[in-house]
Amino acid sequence: MARPEHPKSRDQQASRISRSETCDDKAAFHKPVDESDQQDQGAPVAQRAVPLAELLLDYRLYAFSSEDSYQNFKKNGRDAYHSLLLASEGREILGYPLFRAESGRTFLNFFRRDAPVLQIYKHVVLPFSAEPPGPEARLVALAGDRSLYRVPFCSVFSQQRFLSAISEYTLVFQRGGEPTYVRMRRKWTSQIYDTVFDGMHMRWHHRRLFSLLGGLSRKLVVLREDMPSLFAEMDDQCFSSHLSEKEISELSVLAEYTAKSARLLPSRVARVGELVVADTSTVQPSDFNQVPWNLEVIICMNLLITFLEKQKLADSRRRARNNSIHTMF
Repeated sequence: MARPEHPKSRDQQASRISRSETCDDKAAFHKPVDESDQQDQGAPVAQRAVPLAELLLDYRLYAFSSEDSYQNFKKNGRDAYHSLLLASEGREILGYPLFRAESGRTFLNFFRRDAPVLQIYKHVVLPFSAEPPGPEARLVALAGDRSLYRVPFCSVFSQQRFLSAISEYTLVFQRGGEPTYVRMRRKWTSQIYDTVFDGMHMRWHHRRLFSLLGGLSRKLVVLREDMPSLFAEMDDQCFSSHLSEKEISELSVLAEYTAKSARLLPSRVARVGELVVADTSTVQPSDFNQVPWNLEVIICMNLLITFLEKQKLADSRRRARNNSIHTMF
Protein backbone atom coordinates (compact mmCIF):
# COMPACT_ATOMS: atom_id res chain seq x y z
CA MET A 1 0.00 0.00 0.00
CA ALA A 2 1.53 3.28 -1.03
CA ARG A 3 1.86 6.09 1.48
CA PRO A 4 -0.96 8.65 1.52
CA GLU A 5 -0.44 11.37 -1.00
CA HIS A 6 0.51 14.86 0.14
CA PRO A 7 -2.53 17.11 -0.24
CA LYS A 8 -1.84 20.41 -1.94
CA SER A 9 -4.93 22.22 -0.64
CA ARG A 10 -8.38 21.68 0.83
CA ASP A 11 -10.08 22.58 -2.42
CA GLN A 12 -8.00 20.10 -4.42
CA GLN A 13 -8.84 17.33 -1.98
CA ALA A 14 -12.52 18.22 -1.90
CA SER A 15 -12.72 18.17 -5.68
CA ARG A 16 -11.77 14.49 -5.62
CA ILE A 17 -14.55 13.63 -3.19
CA SER A 18 -18.15 13.90 -4.26
CA ARG A 19 -19.72 12.38 -1.17
CA SER A 20 -17.31 9.84 0.32
CA GLU A 21 -14.60 7.37 -0.52
CA THR A 22 -15.05 3.70 -1.22
CA CYS A 23 -15.29 1.19 1.60
CA ASP A 24 -11.51 0.67 1.49
CA ASP A 25 -10.95 4.17 2.84
CA LYS A 26 -13.11 3.93 5.96
CA ALA A 27 -12.61 4.76 9.71
CA ALA A 28 -13.71 6.62 13.19
CA PHE A 29 -14.86 6.31 16.83
CA HIS A 30 -16.79 6.63 20.17
CA LYS A 31 -17.91 4.90 23.37
CA PRO A 32 -21.53 3.93 24.07
CA VAL A 33 -22.98 5.20 27.32
CA ASP A 34 -26.18 3.96 28.94
CA GLU A 35 -29.02 6.38 28.28
CA SER A 36 -29.78 6.59 31.98
CA ASP A 37 -26.23 7.79 32.62
CA GLN A 38 -26.03 10.31 29.80
CA GLN A 39 -26.17 13.96 30.77
CA ASP A 40 -25.82 17.17 28.83
CA GLN A 41 -22.45 17.83 30.42
CA GLY A 42 -21.17 14.35 29.58
CA ALA A 43 -20.95 11.06 31.45
CA PRO A 44 -18.01 9.17 32.99
CA VAL A 45 -17.27 5.86 31.29
CA ALA A 46 -16.15 2.89 33.43
CA GLN A 47 -15.15 0.72 30.48
CA ARG A 48 -14.73 1.25 26.78
CA ALA A 49 -15.54 -1.58 24.38
CA VAL A 50 -13.42 -1.37 21.22
CA PRO A 51 -14.62 -3.72 18.43
CA LEU A 52 -12.09 -4.92 15.87
CA ALA A 53 -13.39 -5.73 12.40
CA GLU A 54 -12.35 -6.58 8.87
CA LEU A 55 -14.02 -6.15 5.49
CA LEU A 56 -14.58 -8.84 2.91
CA LEU A 57 -11.60 -9.18 0.52
CA ASP A 58 -9.77 -6.51 2.50
CA TYR A 59 -6.50 -7.24 4.31
CA ARG A 60 -6.78 -4.38 6.78
CA LEU A 61 -7.92 -4.30 10.40
CA TYR A 62 -10.29 -1.64 11.73
CA ALA A 63 -10.72 -0.57 15.35
CA PHE A 64 -13.82 1.36 16.45
CA SER A 65 -14.10 3.59 19.48
CA SER A 66 -17.34 1.94 20.62
CA GLU A 67 -19.97 -0.66 19.87
CA ASP A 68 -22.37 2.09 18.76
CA SER A 69 -19.82 3.35 16.24
CA TYR A 70 -19.35 -0.16 14.84
CA GLN A 71 -23.10 -0.79 14.54
CA ASN A 72 -23.66 2.60 12.88
CA PHE A 73 -20.85 1.81 10.43
CA LYS A 74 -22.68 -1.33 9.32
CA LYS A 75 -26.10 0.35 9.36
CA ASN A 76 -24.93 3.25 7.18
CA GLY A 77 -23.42 0.92 4.60
CA ARG A 78 -19.82 1.99 5.41
CA ASP A 79 -20.63 5.40 3.90
CA ALA A 80 -18.28 8.01 5.38
CA TYR A 81 -20.32 10.98 4.13
CA HIS A 82 -23.65 9.74 5.52
CA SER A 83 -22.14 8.81 8.89
CA LEU A 84 -20.35 12.14 9.19
CA LEU A 85 -23.51 14.04 8.27
CA LEU A 86 -25.59 12.28 10.94
CA ALA A 87 -22.85 12.80 13.53
CA SER A 88 -22.39 16.49 12.67
CA GLU A 89 -26.11 17.00 13.23
CA GLY A 90 -25.87 15.32 16.64
CA ARG A 91 -28.23 12.54 15.61
CA GLU A 92 -25.89 9.62 16.34
CA ILE A 93 -22.32 8.65 17.17
CA LEU A 94 -19.99 8.69 14.19
CA GLY A 95 -20.16 5.30 12.46
CA TYR A 96 -16.60 5.04 11.25
CA PRO A 97 -13.42 3.28 12.49
CA LEU A 98 -11.07 5.11 14.81
CA PHE A 99 -7.99 3.29 13.46
CA ARG A 100 -7.10 1.54 10.22
CA ALA A 101 -4.18 -0.90 10.33
CA GLU A 102 -2.53 -2.31 7.24
CA SER A 103 0.72 -4.01 6.29
CA GLY A 104 3.64 -1.64 5.85
CA ARG A 105 5.22 -4.02 3.34
CA THR A 106 4.23 -2.77 -0.07
CA PHE A 107 5.41 -3.76 -3.53
CA LEU A 108 7.66 -0.70 -3.65
CA ASN A 109 9.39 -1.20 -0.27
CA PHE A 110 9.10 -4.96 0.24
CA PHE A 111 12.87 -5.52 0.26
CA ARG A 112 13.74 -2.46 2.32
CA ARG A 113 14.98 -3.30 5.80
CA ASP A 114 13.65 -0.06 7.24
CA ALA A 115 10.09 -0.62 5.99
CA PRO A 116 7.49 -0.88 8.79
CA VAL A 117 5.73 -4.19 9.33
CA LEU A 118 2.50 -2.37 10.19
CA GLN A 119 1.12 1.10 9.49
CA ILE A 120 -1.74 2.45 11.60
CA TYR A 121 -3.82 5.46 10.50
CA LYS A 122 -6.15 7.47 12.69
CA HIS A 123 -9.32 9.23 11.56
CA VAL A 124 -9.83 12.73 12.90
CA VAL A 125 -12.93 14.92 12.73
CA LEU A 126 -12.36 18.68 12.53
CA PRO A 127 -14.51 21.75 11.88
CA PHE A 128 -14.93 22.49 8.18
CA SER A 129 -12.93 25.73 8.48
CA ALA A 130 -9.94 24.10 10.23
CA GLU A 131 -6.65 23.43 8.49
CA PRO A 132 -5.66 19.81 7.69
CA PRO A 133 -4.04 18.13 10.72
CA GLY A 134 -0.69 17.60 9.00
CA PRO A 135 1.13 17.49 5.66
CA GLU A 136 0.23 13.82 5.12
CA ALA A 137 -3.43 14.14 6.13
CA ARG A 138 -5.87 12.87 3.55
CA LEU A 139 -9.43 14.14 3.33
CA VAL A 140 -11.95 11.29 3.51
CA ALA A 141 -15.31 13.09 3.61
CA LEU A 142 -16.99 16.50 3.99
CA ALA A 143 -20.46 16.78 5.52
CA GLY A 144 -22.29 19.60 7.26
CA ASP A 145 -19.76 21.67 9.17
CA ARG A 146 -17.33 18.77 9.66
CA SER A 147 -14.36 17.28 7.82
CA LEU A 148 -13.06 13.73 8.25
CA TYR A 149 -9.32 13.19 7.76
CA ARG A 150 -7.07 10.14 7.80
CA VAL A 151 -3.60 10.78 9.22
CA PRO A 152 -0.57 8.53 9.85
CA PHE A 153 -0.58 7.73 13.57
CA CYS A 154 1.74 4.81 14.28
CA SER A 155 4.46 2.95 12.37
CA VAL A 156 5.63 -0.42 13.71
CA PHE A 157 9.17 -1.66 13.04
CA SER A 158 10.54 -5.09 13.92
CA GLN A 159 13.97 -6.35 14.90
CA GLN A 160 15.04 -9.96 15.44
CA ARG A 161 17.52 -10.66 18.24
CA PHE A 162 18.98 -14.00 17.17
CA LEU A 163 21.26 -14.59 20.18
CA SER A 164 18.39 -14.25 22.66
CA ALA A 165 15.66 -15.53 20.27
CA ILE A 166 13.54 -12.43 20.84
CA SER A 167 11.40 -10.42 18.44
CA GLU A 168 11.24 -6.72 19.30
CA TYR A 169 8.60 -4.38 17.91
CA THR A 170 8.94 -0.61 18.13
CA LEU A 171 5.75 1.43 17.85
CA VAL A 172 6.55 4.96 16.69
CA PHE A 173 3.70 7.40 17.35
CA GLN A 174 3.48 10.84 15.79
CA ARG A 175 2.35 13.32 18.46
CA GLY A 176 2.68 17.06 18.05
CA GLY A 177 5.43 16.69 15.48
CA GLU A 178 7.63 14.63 17.83
CA PRO A 179 7.90 10.82 17.77
CA THR A 180 6.96 8.78 20.85
CA TYR A 181 8.30 5.24 21.18
CA VAL A 182 6.72 2.17 22.79
CA ARG A 183 8.49 -1.20 22.59
CA MET A 184 7.17 -4.74 22.80
CA ARG A 185 9.15 -7.99 23.03
CA ARG A 186 8.27 -11.64 22.52
CA LYS A 187 10.25 -14.87 22.82
CA TRP A 188 10.16 -16.84 19.58
CA THR A 189 8.69 -19.86 21.37
CA SER A 190 5.99 -17.92 23.23
CA GLN A 191 2.81 -15.94 22.60
CA ILE A 192 3.56 -13.65 25.54
CA TYR A 193 4.31 -9.99 24.73
CA ASP A 194 6.09 -7.83 27.30
CA THR A 195 6.14 -4.04 27.18
CA VAL A 196 7.01 -0.99 29.26
CA PHE A 197 4.59 1.92 29.27
CA ASP A 198 4.22 4.83 31.69
CA GLY A 199 7.13 3.39 33.65
CA MET A 200 5.33 0.11 34.35
CA HIS A 201 6.25 -3.39 33.17
CA MET A 202 3.23 -4.96 31.49
CA ARG A 203 2.42 -8.22 29.74
CA TRP A 204 -0.12 -9.39 27.20
CA HIS A 205 -1.01 -12.82 28.59
CA HIS A 206 -2.73 -15.29 26.24
CA ARG A 207 -5.10 -18.09 26.98
CA ARG A 208 -7.00 -20.26 24.52
CA LEU A 209 -10.78 -20.46 24.78
CA PHE A 210 -12.76 -23.67 24.42
CA SER A 211 -14.44 -23.47 21.04
CA LEU A 212 -15.00 -25.87 18.17
CA LEU A 213 -13.98 -23.08 15.78
CA GLY A 214 -11.03 -21.84 17.80
CA GLY A 215 -10.64 -18.53 19.56
CA LEU A 216 -8.48 -16.99 22.26
CA SER A 217 -8.33 -14.14 24.70
CA ARG A 218 -5.52 -12.08 26.15
CA LYS A 219 -5.16 -9.73 29.08
CA LEU A 220 -2.88 -6.76 29.52
CA VAL A 221 -1.67 -7.04 33.11
CA VAL A 222 0.73 -4.97 35.21
CA LEU A 223 3.63 -7.11 36.44
CA ARG A 224 4.88 -6.87 39.99
CA GLU A 225 8.46 -5.78 40.57
CA ASP A 226 9.52 -9.31 41.56
CA MET A 227 8.21 -10.83 38.31
CA PRO A 228 10.55 -11.46 35.36
CA SER A 229 10.18 -9.40 32.20
CA LEU A 230 11.88 -9.40 28.81
CA PHE A 231 12.79 -5.77 29.52
CA ALA A 232 14.61 -6.61 32.76
CA GLU A 233 18.32 -7.43 32.86
CA MET A 234 18.50 -11.15 33.56
CA ASP A 235 19.96 -14.36 32.26
CA ASP A 236 17.85 -16.42 29.87
CA GLN A 237 18.09 -19.31 32.32
CA CYS A 238 16.24 -17.23 34.92
CA PHE A 239 13.49 -16.00 32.63
CA SER A 240 10.18 -17.79 32.50
CA SER A 241 7.16 -16.21 30.85
CA HIS A 242 4.76 -18.71 32.42
CA LEU A 243 2.34 -17.36 34.99
CA SER A 244 -0.40 -19.48 36.48
CA GLU A 245 -4.03 -18.43 36.22
CA LYS A 246 -3.96 -17.77 39.96
CA GLU A 247 -1.00 -15.42 39.59
CA ILE A 248 -2.67 -13.64 36.67
CA SER A 249 -5.90 -13.21 38.65
CA GLU A 250 -3.95 -11.36 41.36
CA LEU A 251 -2.51 -8.79 38.94
CA SER A 252 -4.06 -5.51 37.87
CA VAL A 253 -5.79 -5.88 34.50
CA LEU A 254 -5.73 -2.85 32.20
CA ALA A 255 -7.43 -4.42 29.18
CA GLU A 256 -8.82 -7.72 27.92
CA TYR A 257 -9.25 -8.82 24.32
CA THR A 258 -11.50 -11.67 23.22
CA ALA A 259 -11.22 -12.97 19.67
CA LYS A 260 -14.38 -13.98 17.86
CA SER A 261 -14.51 -17.59 16.72
CA ALA A 262 -13.97 -18.40 13.06
CA ARG A 263 -16.96 -17.79 10.78
CA LEU A 264 -18.57 -20.47 8.67
CA LEU A 265 -19.98 -17.97 6.15
CA PRO A 266 -18.28 -14.82 4.80
CA SER A 267 -19.62 -11.38 5.72
CA ARG A 268 -19.05 -7.94 4.19
CA VAL A 269 -18.22 -6.53 7.64
CA ALA A 270 -17.01 -9.12 10.14
CA ARG A 271 -16.13 -8.67 13.78
CA VAL A 272 -12.66 -10.02 14.58
CA GLY A 273 -12.82 -9.50 18.32
CA GLU A 274 -13.42 -6.97 21.08
CA LEU A 275 -11.04 -5.12 23.37
CA VAL A 276 -12.45 -3.97 26.72
CA VAL A 277 -10.35 -1.37 28.50
CA ALA A 278 -10.91 0.74 31.60
CA ASP A 279 -11.78 4.34 30.76
CA THR A 280 -12.71 7.09 33.20
CA SER A 281 -12.85 9.89 30.65
CA THR A 282 -15.94 12.01 30.07
CA VAL A 283 -17.65 11.30 26.75
CA GLN A 284 -20.25 13.23 24.79
CA PRO A 285 -21.76 12.33 21.40
CA SER A 286 -20.12 15.42 19.88
CA ASP A 287 -16.62 14.54 21.14
CA PHE A 288 -15.55 12.62 18.04
CA ASN A 289 -11.85 12.62 18.89
CA GLN A 290 -11.89 12.25 22.67
CA VAL A 291 -10.03 8.97 23.17
CA PRO A 292 -7.34 9.20 25.88
CA TRP A 293 -3.74 8.79 24.78
CA ASN A 294 -3.04 5.73 26.96
CA LEU A 295 -6.07 3.98 25.45
CA GLU A 296 -4.83 4.73 21.95
CA VAL A 297 -1.50 3.06 22.76
CA ILE A 298 -3.24 -0.03 24.17
CA ILE A 299 -5.49 -0.26 21.09
CA CYS A 300 -2.48 -0.02 18.77
CA MET A 301 -0.58 -2.71 20.70
CA ASN A 302 -3.61 -4.98 20.42
CA LEU A 303 -3.91 -4.25 16.69
CA LEU A 304 -0.26 -5.25 16.24
CA ILE A 305 -0.69 -8.57 18.07
CA THR A 306 -3.90 -9.34 16.16
CA PHE A 307 -2.18 -8.53 12.86
CA LEU A 308 0.80 -10.78 13.66
CA GLU A 309 -1.48 -13.66 14.69
CA LYS A 310 -3.55 -13.37 11.52
CA GLN A 311 -0.34 -13.26 9.48
CA LYS A 312 0.97 -16.36 11.25
CA LEU A 313 -2.31 -18.20 10.64
CA ALA A 314 -2.28 -17.27 6.94
CA ASP A 315 1.31 -18.53 6.60
CA SER A 316 0.38 -21.79 8.31
CA ARG A 317 -2.56 -22.35 5.97
CA ARG A 318 -0.39 -21.54 2.95
CA ARG A 319 2.21 -24.12 4.01
CA ALA A 320 -0.52 -26.71 4.58
CA ARG A 321 -1.88 -26.15 1.06
CA ASN A 322 1.59 -26.45 -0.45
CA ASN A 323 2.26 -29.66 1.46
CA SER A 324 -1.03 -31.18 0.30
CA ILE A 325 -0.21 -30.31 -3.33
CA HIS A 326 3.24 -31.90 -3.03
CA THR A 327 1.66 -35.01 -1.51
CA MET A 328 -0.73 -35.35 -4.45
CA PHE A 329 2.15 -35.40 -6.93
